[in-house]
Amino acid sequence: MKLPWRLTHRGGLFNTCVRAPLRRWRLRRQLLNKSAYIPNAITVVIPVRNRADHRLRNTLSTLAAQDYPRELIQITVVDYGSAMEARRGTASLCTEYNAKIIELPGKGVWNKPKCANYAIKRCQTEFLMSVDADNIFPTNFISELISSLKREPLSVVYSKMLDLDEDTVPLLMELSERNLSVPYEELEKTAVSRGAGDKHPGTFGTYTLFFNFIRGYDEQYEQWGWEDNDIMERFIRLGLERISIKPKAKFLHQWHPKGEGSKNWQQSATQNRIYYERTSSIMRNQTGWGEG
Repeated sequence: MKLPWRLTHRGGLFNTCVRAPLRRWRLRRQLLNKSAYIPNAITVVIPVRNRADHRLRNTLSTLAAQDYPRELIQITVVDYGSAMEARRGTASLCTEYNAKIIELPGKGVWNKPKCANYAIKRCQTEFLMSVDADNIFPTNFISELISSLKREPLSVVYSKMLDLDEDTVPLLMELSERNLSVPYEELEKTAVSRGAGDKHPGTFGTYTLFFNFIRGYDEQYEQWGWEDNDIMERFIRLGLERISIKPKAKFLHQWHPKGEGSKNWQQSATQNRIYYERTSSIMRNQTGWGEG
């Protein structure tokens, strides 16, 4: 007999009916004793490589303009193996927007999980949000995310992603060059929805405790594709609920060529998809996770 989608998606009948509820009970107890983390504060982790451009500036600009108390937001940019010129540019942007920068050697292929995990493992704030270096956020995004988590602690918060067209690139570059505020509302009117869902896996946030519980992203994913779907699926199997802050807050994706910066990105995406379909464990990176 074929299991209903919800049971299959959560790892089968036994996981859905027995293991996940037990984990939720344990996680709820551990949340009551999270004194190791700075309360109400959030770390925003942005992995980059050779991305000291208008997209990163616009991302940092909209994060710096959030209506959530600025002293409770720690923006952390992790630079994984960028060329010297790009590293200097990224460091300069981080200084401008009061963001922390972590530089990792990363001489091998691009590995977003390794990059993000280094910051995740060292995160000291109560909440953690993982974003890409080409997102644009409305001013209420972080406040809505944290409010949702406080209402529903055993959850992971996502939202709707809207794609900006290639025609917006000159404007976005001009905004960056002139250091102007990003007009989110005006840009949103021109953006196109990415798919029908309201929970895009590329940008999300939850309690830092949960990231550490599953040992962050799976570092087997290299170059491009499926690492975000993987961690989303693992959070679900852990027993957390996916929720969305749409329509209160969505986010925009700045246009760029698909697979930019990744050699043979289609091949890596295929390999990552095969690995994703064959791997169902919740905890990964059995040794040495988050070591860069």
